[in-house]
Amino acid sequence: MPIENTYQSITDLPDLKLFKRMECGAVYTQNHHGKYNVVMDESGLADLLSPEELDDVALIKVLDFKTEQERSAYLLVRFGAQN
Repeated sequence: MPIENTYQSITDLPDLKLFKRMECGAVYTQNHHGKYNVVMDESGLADLLSPEELDDVALIKVLDFKTEQERSAYLLVRFGAQN
C-alpha cells in the first residue's frame, strides 16, 4: 500500500515525467530520494469547485512506492497503458 502525501502546487515537485493526460489534470512519475512516486495532478477541478469545496480537496497527490515494479503495476491497473 503506497503512502499518500498532498501538495498545493505542482511546481513544488521536481523531476516529473508525464505519464498520462486526463480531463482535469495529469498523472506523472517521479524518482525522488530513492522513492518511486506517482503524482496525480487534478488541479483542473479547481475551476469547477467553489472556494469552500476546495478547502477539503487535495488537488495534487503523491503516492510513494518502494519499487519501480510496484509503481508500474499500480499505474497499469489504475490508468491503463501509457500515452
